[in-house]
Amino acid sequence: MMRMNRRASKRQGCRGRTLSRGAGSTELLLALPLLLLLGLALLQFALLFHAYHALSYALFEGARAASVQRAREAPTLIGLARGLAPFNLLYLSEPPNQTNPEQALAQAHRSILWGQTQGWIELRRLSPTPASFDDWARPERDDNGHPVSGPPVISSEQLQYRRYSEVPRSGVLLVHNGEPVGSASLQTLSDANLLKLELRFGARLIVPIVGQFMVWLMRQADACDPVAARTIGLLRFDNPAGPRQTEQGTASWRCPFYLGRDQHGQAQPRWPLRMSATIRMQSPIEPL
Repeated sequence: MMRMNRRASKRQGCRGRTLSRGAGSTELLLALPLLLLLGLALLQFALLFHAYHALSYALFEGARAASVQRAREAPTLIGLARGLAPFNLLYLSEPPNQTNPEQALAQAHRSILWGQTQGWIELRRLSPTPASFDDWARPERDDNGHPVSGPPVISSEQLQYRRYSEVPRSGVLLVHNGEPVGSASLQTLSDANLLKLELRFGARLIVPIVGQFMVWLMRQADACDPVAARTIGLLRFDNPAGPRQTEQGTASWRCPFYLGRDQHGQAQPRWPLRMSATIRMQSPIEPL
């Protein structure tokens, strides 16, 4: 009798272990897709973190080039391309020329110009503002002190002395650290000589599935119009195409960045990033 009970208990133990292994395999099959998606999402956000720092460096390169070129847009874009040339394939979708740096720079510059025309690259000058020119712009003079033809500029020449003595044209609102503050711009002459640029950039989302889902989700949150449908695996998602009017007003500025087209005309899922750079001007600043 005892032997029969032992055999029965062994059979029940083996059956229990088999059921446990079966349940563990089922749980693993259910968890694997979630773990895979989580890993892909972490990889994509790591790439976006890298993109933000690479773009911040490139924007500083553009600001540095602009500081000695009268804050013009053309040298700013050249400096931006110089900073992005090593990452051209990753962020600008055109393979860089590894053997010729000049060609690599030209490729990056073409890609940036294309991104501007498609709306997923936007470079803005935040300061000096038009009010800064109303307060601090003066006719430019040559080395002999004679007026030069052209629009008035904000000059950084002898700034260490002029910032205390020069009076804004709109009148003095107050004095801050010994420097007069203009009533129109709310800036001192030192502030008006700071060039501040803002870059809005649609970074490519190259991780499959996750990037498309992130774009769809954010376009829904930002009130962008759904016009078509996209299938990802067995899931079907609406594919927004442009901003719509909401009760709060126009949809987010990010909408044009999400599906920016590459140089082959294909829409690419992108994530809008925004950064700024500030630098002291080393040359006169021209108005926009």
